[in-house]
Amino acid sequence: MIFVTHLPTLRCKSWRIIWHTIFHSAYGMAIHGLMTLPFALALSGVVLAWFFYMKRPDIPAAFRNALLPSTGYWKTSTVSIALMIASLRPVPVLSVASLADSDVKLIDGALVNGTAHLIGKLSGVVRKLHLALFIITHSP
Repeated sequence: MIFVTHLPTLRCKSWRIIWHTIFHSAYGMAIHGLMTLPFALALSGVVLAWFFYMKRPDIPAAFRNALLPSTGYWKTSTVSIALMIASLRPVPVLSVASLADSDVKLIDGALVNGTAHLIGKLSGVVRKLHLALFIITHSP
């Protein structure tokens, strides 16, 4: 428990109070975030990438050569470049058309205008209900 020496409850002999003080504070939340599985996986990925590409670059090269023996041909081939260009040519046209259509119909139509319409209708109902309750409670 070296990392909690600055906490004032360390003088107390009860581990329950120390545990509560550590893990129910901002400091405890930060420590807990460093002990979770996603953080450990992300850190191991960074360490593994550093090891593979800084210390032992021959390992990724061996994987690349074993899995894709024709990598050298496809990198320099004009056929592969032409196939890539031909396959990616319709992507901007389709993405712009679908983006504009979904933006107009879904976001502007249903979400923005639909929410405004729903709040307008709901406020009318609440206004009438509030007026009725006001008349009932304040009538002589």
